[in-house]
Amino acid sequence: MLNILFSGLGRKRNELFLISFCVILFLSHAAVPFLKYPFLVVYLIISLYILTDYRQKIISGLKDLRTSIPLVLVLSLYFILACFFSEKIYLMVIKDIINIIILLSLMFFLKIFISDSDDFRLFYKSLLQLVILFALIISVQRLYSFFYASTYTEVFNDQYIHKDRAIVDNNFALVPVFFGFLAIVFVSFQNLSKSKKIVYNCLLFVFSLNYLFSGSKRGVLLFIIFFFFLVVVQLWSLFSDNLKIKSLSKNSRYYILSFSLSVILLALLIFNTSVYFKNSVLENIGIKNISFTKNLISETVFRYVHFFDKNIDGNKFYYKFWRPVFDPKDPETWDGNGNYKITRTITGKNAEIVPAGTKGYLLDNACLGFASATHSYYFLKLKNENVKTGDSLIASVFCYVSEDFDGDAAALRAEGSLTGNRDKWYDLKNKGCWQKLTLPLNCLDGGFTLYLYMNKGGVSNFSKLKGYVIFAYPESKMVSSDQSPNNTSKQGESYNVKRFKENLSVISGQKPDLSSSGLNFLTKAGFFSFSMNKIFTKINIANDSDPVRVWFARLVSEDTTYHGYRANLFVNKSMDNFGDDRIARWKFAVQIFDKEYSWSQKIFGGGFSFLNWYGYFFLGNKTKTDYPHNPFLFILLYSGIIGLIFYVIFLFKVFYYYIKYSKEYPLFFIFFLIAFYFTFFSGGNPFDPPIMGFFVILPFIMHSIFKNTKTELNSLN
Repeated sequence: MLNILFSGLGRKRNELFLISFCVILFLSHAAVPFLKYPFLVVYLIISLYILTDYRQKIISGLKDLRTSIPLVLVLSLYFILACFFSEKIYLMVIKDIINIIILLSLMFFLKIFISDSDDFRLFYKSLLQLVILFALIISVQRLYSFFYASTYTEVFNDQYIHKDRAIVDNNFALVPVFFGFLAIVFVSFQNLSKSKKIVYNCLLFVFSLNYLFSGSKRGVLLFIIFFFFLVVVQLWSLFSDNLKIKSLSKNSRYYILSFSLSVILLALLIFNTSVYFKNSVLENIGIKNISFTKNLISETVFRYVHFFDKNIDGNKFYYKFWRPVFDPKDPETWDGNGNYKITRTITGKNAEIVPAGTKGYLLDNACLGFASATHSYYFLKLKNENVKTGDSLIASVFCYVSEDFDGDAAALRAEGSLTGNRDKWYDLKNKGCWQKLTLPLNCLDGGFTLYLYMNKGGVSNFSKLKGYVIFAYPESKMVSSDQSPNNTSKQGESYNVKRFKENLSVISGQKPDLSSSGLNFLTKAGFFSFSMNKIFTKINIANDSDPVRVWFARLVSEDTTYHGYRANLFVNKSMDNFGDDRIARWKFAVQIFDKEYSWSQKIFGGGFSFLNWYGYFFLGNKTKTDYPHNPFLFILLYSGIIGLIFYVIFLFKVFYYYIKYSKEYPLFFIFFLIAFYFTFFSGGNPFDPPIMGFFVILPFIMHSIFKNTKTELNSLN
């Protein structure tokens, strides 16, 4: 059937489009994990097609592949042998082996479908067109996630509940987008129609926004280089008669002007406008969780600024842009989170007790809370302050619970160095009425934190919550020890209130025991904690719903046995100029090789035990795996000096072939350089990540095809 379809539409062209489509799906699924599903479908179609229509070429194709990529096969075999000669099987390594097998099969597909240099040229053009399309898909998806799809719940689900879920690497997710950017620049060396010029300028603009909001320092640095190149071209075109330079200048001019103006306006918006104006802008463009997006923007900007100023404080950085002076009458000054709403007027029974002009902080079924094993809960931190023994705290908030509210609690809560009853609950027997919740407490040396709180038992989110809760006019007053009034809630026992433990005892319909609620886990995004990052939670692991990962987890389970190192290995894990502990990871690899490995291990490799050593040393968990984040060090540790020599020779051949064919296929060489740039700081085995693996194997296929073409031409002559 496929044979008839391809014959009618142009067999060769459509075969090459199909394999190009399969390749780009595989290379892009690291940025958009969902793409693995269409990849599997297309991969299966191609496999069946080859089995039915190219059966006679399978054996010869395998032999041709073996002679084309001997170094690739040697490195692959070495990696597999190192896996089976290790003390245990690592799930991370098994996944890498599967990726290597897929990469080799894709190269086999290319050998089946591409017979000569003309076929390869068609594949090249087809792949470049798809590169631009998928760069757009990835950019739009990631920008949408940044502004519209990301919520607290999704972040916690990805990082804590679904720990097996594929976490997208912000650096490698940018690689296909850079490919699309360069493909457009390459096309722009030619004269373009007005419509194409508009489309390409818009695409470049969207790609650039993706770099800007990625938070990737490597990505932004590379983008600055490309952008600076285009600016230089604009100047160069004024003094040059080169038609290609003039075309590129003309075709990219509107992009440069529009993006430069947008960056200036964005900087003015972030650094020179009021909090109210920024909130209004985010609200008007349809952001569904303004507080979360504000945190993402702050963290992203902070990552760039922190690279140049290591002494900058993350909390102050956030508050400088997003937090005005606290006003109890205005919830917009409370640093709210979780998709709250604001009521402009206070109405309802007993509303006269609320100070005039106060706005309400409303929580309903749109609220984005957190989940423990037994309930969903929401909280907002109001105040954090140091105290000393003898001080007194009087805190209060007005609260209204609608008559149809079916949650289990609304409260004003306190934690820290306090004595007395630290929770004041809204009386749910009198719903539909404003109540004033007051906490009179004694203080000990230390600090305290005030929270607004709501929960519902037996659910994992508030999507089915009926009714709503409104908080209004929160206040807290500190009275020093020499002015402390008589406190109606003094207790004989004084103790330091420890951090809250996870609440596992909330049952719908019962009075919640919140002395151990889930406010214990300090979440950090990037380098520091602010607003979103000051949410405390501890969430039980839930089952992953991804069918592919569920199937794979059943097929291969992780061995949690830990085999420790013997030598005294230690490095300083402090932040480096990369904004993380990358240099420390490299030093740790050198220490393993120098102190832990025997001479035979230094020569032939020590297998993959170091994965657990990294997991324990850097993640504090003996069951986890981690790695040096550098391909040279990774290869040195598992395959020794011999394996590293093979890898260096392999890379030399890769560079040699790309340079040899750079005149005909310059973009493939540049794509490889970009992938290598990102991989140098994060890669593992010789073919990790898959986008790097594809572009280090491809030149061997190129060379084989062109060599065969040249041989055929010589024989004809």
